[in-house]
Amino acid sequence: MLLWGFVVGLGMVAAAEDLPAITTRGTLRVLVAMDTQPEAISLQEGTAPGLEREMLEGFAALRRLKVEFIPVPLSADRIPALLAGKGDVIAGGFAVSEERRKQVDFTSDVFRFRHVVVTRQPHPPVETLDELRRLRVGTLKGSTWATTIAEVGVPHENIDDSYAGAGDVLEALRQGKVGALVMGSGWALAEMRRDPLLHLGLLIGPPVGRAWAVHKHAPQLRQALDEYVSNMRKGASWSRLVVKYYGDIALEVLKKGQ
Repeated sequence: MLLWGFVVGLGMVAAAEDLPAITTRGTLRVLVAMDTQPEAISLQEGTAPGLEREMLEGFAALRRLKVEFIPVPLSADRIPALLAGKGDVIAGGFAVSEERRKQVDFTSDVFRFRHVVVTRQPHPPVETLDELRRLRVGTLKGSTWATTIAEVGVPHENIDDSYAGAGDVLEALRQGKVGALVMGSGWALAEMRRDPLLHLGLLIGPPVGRAWAVHKHAPQLRQALDEYVSNMRKGASWSRLVVKYYGDIALEVLKKGQ
């Protein structure tokens, strides 16, 4: 009992509520990092809700649930918040990784992407790994961006992982503090719509899924979300949302990335 109380007190684990309890409560709690890209989920009034928010609200409507979006400060805070019982689902550009699979269960992919090297004028696109390895590359600790950079052999002294959020890394690129970023292709496409001076270069690493995550003790919720995502991906609604939030070129780039 003392050991269990100690673990719960640290906020490391809490009893998960599965779909029946969520249905009784009437609310699906969705954990969203404040540095989540708005094309995925936006919590700002007067803005488009985002691809994943539209999907989640569609799922909730079918289940006659309300959606409560619970913000956490940074991307790294999402899994601890889920394990502490502060939410039911993690959403908003959440990349699947083997390390994360040890802690949470994932649904089917909302979509799959490749990591891409991003530069900004006047720097030209990066077309080879040798070019990338010679640049100062900005990233976020603990992210799939950082893992990909390390796996392709960018020297440690050329990696700047001092940034707290994705917005900070992008600002560093705009200010010339770093020469390149490596980020998910979906995220990069959205940033290009806001900043036409950005270039997409080399695609690196294997395809990566972007999915929703639930507690390992919520299998019914995972199955229900999984079926919803899988069915939606088969129809025209998903393609419409991708183009709406990521542009006409998005479907072609995402297909190429696979």
